[in-house]
Amino acid sequence: MGTDIRIGFMAIADFIKTNLVNVPVEKYQVLKNIVFQPDMFRRPFLSSTEIKTLNRFKALKKQIEWLSGRFAVKKLVSSISFVPNHYSDIIIDYEPDGAPYLPEYPDLPISISHSGDYAACALSRDSFIKIGIDIEKLDPSVIEHIFKVAFTDREQSILKRCSDTAVFENWTAKEAYLKYIKKGFNESLKQVEVINGKIYHHRREVQGAALFSTRIDNEYALSLIYRVGPKTDCSNYAA
Repeated sequence: MGTDIRIGFMAIADFIKTNLVNVPVEKYQVLKNIVFQPDMFRRPFLSSTEIKTLNRFKALKKQIEWLSGRFAVKKLVSSISFVPNHYSDIIIDYEPDGAPYLPEYPDLPISISHSGDYAACALSRDSFIKIGIDIEKLDPSVIEHIFKVAFTDREQSILKRCSDTAVFENWTAKEAYLKYIKKGFNESLKQVEVINGKIYHHRREVQGAALFSTRIDNEYALSLIYRVGPKTDCSNYAA
């Protein structure tokens, strides 16, 4: 497998069972927030500052999604030999537009996403190789809404003849691209087009960016946008 880019993903239910104490697996998506204490983690992986941030979320679902994404990143980062083995020593911060980064390891770009029952992340071992990742649950009931908010007329004319899976793959590619350029929610999805595997931003083809798409358990679409380097290679693992 490759070493330039690594992709990690994990089932959130497995994360809860393996890492948290006295947190309900079945009902976490509908419950109010929990005030987390250090003894509620089977393995410490948060700093005291991160625990304070975690406890500001008002819903347990948001807390668990934030935790699982953070854990996935720290596990991925810790797989690199020169970083700390103690996850709590790996600091994740956010840029002004919301893009996550490692302040102590700025040469290791990261990206985080979560949807439904899964969290996903990506890590580049080369600061030249920018990345953006997105994962979405394949849910045909939301396709009409996605068409309205995410796709241009040009894209819709193509995707209406394609499978539901293709729609979600294009959607995740667009979301991943906005993370790639570190815009996130600060740029309209309709400013980005994915047509025949090529990426367009403001109607101009994006040079030097590549798209990798896959599916997880045939229930989730996952896309990674990355800057093409001379030796770029991707690998993935289940966290």
